[in-house]
Amino acid sequence: MLPVYAELYCRSAFSFQVGASQPEALVRAARSLGYRALAITDECSLAGSVRAHLEWVELSKEETGGLTQHMQLITGCCF
Repeated sequence: MLPVYAELYCRSAFSFQVGASQPEALVRAARSLGYRALAITDECSLAGSVRAHLEWVELSKEETGGLTQHMQLITGCCF
């Protein structure tokens, strides 16, 4: 059994010249690794969190036919 893990400081490609991965890819990777939570904390923008949330909802619907709380998505921003 893997230990409980939550990534609380993750930047997506919406953090110019800092993050490289698209928010959707980050959500898919976190769910496949069994993370309990993922916080998208881009610089001066919430755009990554919006796209991550949409992907999280779609993955939840595909897996169980309805929205579940296997992984919590946390909205954040770094100024």
